[in-house]
Amino acid sequence: MAYKTYKGKRRRALLFGAPAFILVLFAGITIVKQTNYVKELKEVYEAKTNELEDLKTKQVKFAYVTNQDIKAGERIDSTQVSYDSIYSSMEEPLFASIGEEYKIALVDIPTGTQILNSMVAPEEIDPAVREEEFNVFYLSKNLAEFDVVDIRIFYPNGENYIVLSKKILKGLNLETANCRLWLDEQETLLLSSAIVDAYLIPGTYLYTTKYVESSIQDASTVTYMPSKETIDLIAKSPNILEQAKMSLSKEIREDIESRNDQFMKEEGKEKAIEAFPEFVNQGITKKEENEAVITHDAKEEEEIIYVD
Repeated sequence: MAYKTYKGKRRRALLFGAPAFILVLFAGITIVKQTNYVKELKEVYEAKTNELEDLKTKQVKFAYVTNQDIKAGERIDSTQVSYDSIYSSMEEPLFASIGEEYKIALVDIPTGTQILNSMVAPEEIDPAVREEEFNVFYLSKNLAEFDVVDIRIFYPNGENYIVLSKKILKGLNLETANCRLWLDEQETLLLSSAIVDAYLIPGTYLYTTKYVESSIQDASTVTYMPSKETIDLIAKSPNILEQAKMSLSKEIREDIESRNDQFMKEEGKEKAIEAFPEFVNQGITKKEENEAVITHDAKEEEEIIYVD
């Protein structure tokens, strides 16, 4: 009897112990897997962190940063900037060096801006440089103040040349096609000759092409060469340049006005179509159209219901 009791207890112990052992074994396996997973995650995290640290280290640059707003044309000195470490993917030579040298701001530079070479010019500007105003170029609609452009000339035979390279547009007014440029004597001569060419050769015109990223794009090579005849004509007839400017300016103004008129006509036509769709493509005369409008208005008045 005692033997049977012992045997029964042993059987119960086995029955209850086996599941417990399996649970402990499963828990142990799970813990090991979790530990390995966490270890792998930690290794991946550390690898990514090191990679980012390396990237940040490579992108650390030192540059002059403005500590106040600076207006275009204003002289920049060391009191207006601070030399700080920054994060940037741009190459360090693109950033301006202020130091003991004074610079002239070519554009408005807000507070906290990293100063690039394209934003400033040496204070020792060529004494021959002058600011001149023009309204003889066909200006792209996407232009804005201080954009950098090439001035090009197009001839009716398809030839196309660069007259001026990498010029900053100042005082830009797309409504009147006015802009101002800084030019030295050589550039003034080139542009004057191109203006006279555009005046004398029918179908020739001057236009602008915009740099996508002027701070990292090199200046184009000037390819326009004035002809001897044009230079001689300017020398013999000083008034020819002013005549050319006036003529080209008139052409551009007329072109702008024509496009504005066309836009207004199209705008008015669209509104008329929306208001009176029943008269579209019916070939009615102006008199008939006016009569139709009056009739249309009268019908609307009749449809109004007055409530006392």
